Amino acid sequence: MTRRVRALAANAALVVASTAAMIGLLEVGVRILRPQPLAAVSRSPRLGWTHKPNTQFVFERSEFRLPVRFSSAGLRDREFTVAKPAGTYRIAMLGDSFVEALQVPLDSCAAKRLERSLNTGAPPGRSYEVMNFGVTGYGTCQQLLLLEEQALRFHPDLVVSQYYFNDLDDDARCGFCSLGTDGEVTVLPPARLSAGVRAVSALKSFLYQHSELWMYVSTRRLRPRAAPPVPSSGTGRNPPADDEAERYEAGGEAVPTCPGHHKTLEGRLTLVELPADAARALAQTASTWARMQAECAAANARFVVVLGVSKPQLQPQLYARSLHAAGCSPAAHDIELPAARLRAAAAGRDVDVVDLLPAFRASPPVEALHFRIDGHWSTAGHRVAAAALCRALQERGILNRPSRSKETP
Repeated sequence: MTRRVRALAANAALVVASTAAMIGLLEVGVRILRPQPLAAVSRSPRLGWTHKPNTQFVFERSEFRLPVRFSSAGLRDREFTVAKPAGTYRIAMLGDSFVEALQVPLDSCAAKRLERSLNTGAPPGRSYEVMNFGVTGYGTCQQLLLLEEQALRFHPDLVVSQYYFNDLDDDARCGFCSLGTDGEVTVLPPARLSAGVRAVSALKSFLYQHSELWMYVSTRRLRPRAAPPVPSSGTGRNPPADDEAERYEAGGEAVPTCPGHHKTLEGRLTLVELPADAARALAQTASTWARMQAECAAANARFVVVLGVSKPQLQPQLYARSLHAAGCSPAAHDIELPAARLRAAAAGRDVDVVDLLPAFRASPPVEALHFRIDGHWSTAGHRVAAAALCRALQERGILNRPSRSKETP
């Protein structure tokens, strides 16, 4: 090896060592000054990702700091036996981060509040278990897959699938389900990933689980430019500046009935004239619910859908600002349409739906039902959701059937 090559190798080694040392110092600094929640996730070819069993960490954001533990089954819950105890009525709650509820203590989430309420009024010889199968980022398609792979193994008497309005976009991103030409949902085989993609995925998974510096950097986003104030007169919107219009158009196709920019299916679902892609996503969701209901029926379990509640549904001014920021015409949108369309789509498939919105709107405005920055339900929001769901289940007689405890092994 020549002297020049040795010098280059030494310089490269020095750069690598210096970079590693700097990253190490930053890692220590973040852990001391700004601890981050390490993501307890595992890759799954079938589900995309799942909770890593038997893990615990501290979940911290600006509005909360909570210890979180996942059970041996990967649930944000206590341990459950697969064999159901005698006299027990078991409920499996599927959903995304609103069910998982990392933002509040475990005993404050809707699943555990529902469990306590049911057991408080339970007749002699009857007890209730409500299992929290929520996973951040899951859409309806992944709920179906989790139902098939795990939830039904626990012999539930009732399966609750909680929908949130970004589930249409979650389903589109995960790409595990598709709507066939016959109008029925089909589950696609897991995609074969290249060696490079698998390596990058493995590296990211390792960093999410072990590096608080990585979590700090990856979860930071640039603060969006503040939207101009909502006009109080005229057409209800000001024409966006040229750079704003270009930015809106760059994110998606224009919708003929509205001059604004609609990045998400969630936003397109509020359009009075429903776009074809949103209609197809809605049909796929309803078909997925129907398949979930059929699989529950085959396992002698009931099935019900719960519609979650977002902040814009409760705060008209917030919704108006979001429309204005996107350059939308308020007359082309209606915040009431998504829930109405989802209820109608479910009814067309004979799927029972519990809409939580009336209970949220009837709640006295003493406590905020959503976190101001994070946007998920607060402790008060989970309390309202659990009470509304408990009432709906009791009023519909869903809990009156005997449990299947004697049929389980």
